Amino acid sequence: MRINKPSIIWKNFRIYQKYGLFSPAIRMDASTVCQLRCPCCIHATGEKEKITYGFLRFENFKWFLDTYPEFRRVELSGWGEIFLNPEIDDIIAYAYNKGVHLTATAGSNFNSVQPETLENIVKYQFRHITVALDGATSEVYRIYRQGGDFDTVLRNIRRINELKKQYNSPYPELRWQFIVFGHNEHELEKAGQMASELNMIFQPKLNANHSYAPAKDKEQLRKIFGAATPREYWLRNKKTYTESCSALWMAPQITWDGRLLGCCANKWGDFGNVFESGLKECLQNERYKYAKKMVTGRAKPRPDIPCTSCVSYNHKIKDGPLIRAPGIYDLAWFILKR
Repeated sequence: MRINKPSIIWKNFRIYQKYGLFSPAIRMDASTVCQLRCPCCIHATGEKEKITYGFLRFENFKWFLDTYPEFRRVELSGWGEIFLNPEIDDIIAYAYNKGVHLTATAGSNFNSVQPETLENIVKYQFRHITVALDGATSEVYRIYRQGGDFDTVLRNIRRINELKKQYNSPYPELRWQFIVFGHNEHELEKAGQMASELNMIFQPKLNANHSYAPAKDKEQLRKIFGAATPREYWLRNKKTYTESCSALWMAPQITWDGRLLGCCANKWGDFGNVFESGLKECLQNERYKYAKKMVTGRAKPRPDIPCTSCVSYNHKIKDGPLIRAPGIYDLAWFILKR
């Protein structure tokens, strides 16, 4: 049953929080700078002008957590490499002291992590890190992760495991993300074995770019993912392979300089600046509310809404069905009740 009344949403919030079933989450890009040049990434494709480049400042991160103490989960990864942020250690320590769980599930290339940062990741219980490792050997890894060093990444992972033993901590949970390409599909099984040996969760992933190095063994992909391409996945399941639209409700994306993007795929525009106007004002922005109506099929596309430029959104418009508004809670209502 779909819940629409804000009062009921708020009641659900209190009940779920009481039993620790969830806490309000936000996505805050710690860095849009990256030292690698992966062929399908905007850092290498000439789309760099679509995002602004910089690092999340500690003072803005501190302000956000102090201003919105109800947030207990913050995702820090996005368009860049978070461990290049010169204030990342301060960010990690402050989040821990505020009881906030940090994650980097969107991914880190894990090449440039300072020794003290590696220790702080464990000491301050950084919850989850997805490590981008598209190969099981240095030769294959560097085909896509151009500028990266396979041995350095493995060395950093082993150091994290040593520190987890030293601190007797299960955190961070490490995930080995392996995007399957034509040049690395033969190393898929070996990478899975290495992940197990390194106490990592193995996470193979479909290649979203059909034109770059498509995998040849389609049946292997169908066994793993249920589809050989994101398009095939959509046609079989009537939902996108990587669903990001629900972030508009559950965990909106804020870029490093405070602009509200809504979802992690948005690189076409924003809905105001949280650091300047406040989160409540941005979530209640007319354009942001209209975007939520668009992706749930209750409003027509509008050129001033970033979603109109999104491939996933246009697939939904063409083939349907559109997503339903999440039933557990709407972050905008939650903030309004503060």
